[in-house]
Amino acid sequence: VLAQRVAARFPTPPRVTDVRFVTTQRARWGSYSPRTGIIRLHAALRQLPPWVLEAVVAHELALRVAHALRGLVPRFVDATRP
Repeated sequence: VLAQRVAARFPTPPRVTDVRFVTTQRARWGSYSPRTGIIRLHAALRQLPPWVLEAVVAHELALRVAHALRGLVPRFVDATRP
């Protein structure tokens, strides 16, 4: 529910199908797969205040939005050059 609420704040909400707490992530707090819509979060986040969990979810979703936009910038610049 938290992840869907966070996603709903985006102008074009990313699809979130599931949130999984995992113990296999060694170097990351979270990850998001736009292909499956699954957010994976480090299990240690369960012990932290809810606002931390919300911030990590927002960060993971924002990275995907930024990644998608990165390809648009060069095309926009090319299209607007005289």
